[in-house]
Amino acid sequence: MKLLWGYSDFSDLLDNNNPIKNGIIVDTNVLISATYDFDPFFDETTELLDIIISNQIPLFCNVNVRAEFLEIHRRIIFTEALLSFEDITKKSSLPLELSKKLSSLRSNQSHREKNERSPLRLSDAEIKNFKKLMICEKSNTGNLWFSFCKDFINNQLTNIWLEVVEKIGLNFLSLRQNDQDNYIVTPPDWNNTMELMSREGISSADAMILNMYQSSKFNAILSSDADIGFAVTNMNRPDKICILPDDIVKFIKIA
Repeated sequence: MKLLWGYSDFSDLLDNNNPIKNGIIVDTNVLISATYDFDPFFDETTELLDIIISNQIPLFCNVNVRAEFLEIHRRIIFTEALLSFEDITKKSSLPLELSKKLSSLRSNQSHREKNERSPLRLSDAEIKNFKKLMICEKSNTGNLWFSFCKDFINNQLTNIWLEVVEKIGLNFLSLRQNDQDNYIVTPPDWNNTMELMSREGISSADAMILNMYQSSKFNAILSSDADIGFAVTNMNRPDKICILPDDIVKFIKIA
């Protein structure tokens, strides 16, 4: 059996691969694609997930997927919130450095919109820089940063995680005895995680997700990340396949 399958091939895969009906591991990027309208794979991912759900195929992730999902959405949400803050705030009332940072943020976003690029997504270091500037400023409820978080962030991260869990019926894989009996062949090994990071050059989060997948009884992982596809092809495991957007599959095959 081939190791890489495009989203458009899923119906064929379903007809010829009964084990897939027992469950599929999902990568973080799929959950981002399904919950972020500006993701390039949003439409095809939501369509595929609808097919999976209609066929009552359970989807599984581990704690690393949740942590990475929340971190990516944290960066998205804080970027959008800072842009909203900039839009309604009289910058002349702010310290000069903070005012300049907000103006630069708006200019960067406007430039991306003009060039039809994906929306700006601040890095962790950039968010910390805004916090450093804002936390020193007083507000009616303490300091500007905590007021900003309360007014512009609030429960967004909690809500978006609960939404995706409910929307696709996401299940958790853990190392508890019951999960090991039902879903895990052998407990994930840290040495294998480090080997994946070194051999594939992937992040620790991706390596831990792949390590859990290798150790599981499931024979399919769903992703929109080429790194995951490359890693699966290098596993030398004919019983393990990866389902990816068609364009990603084409890229891997010609690389």
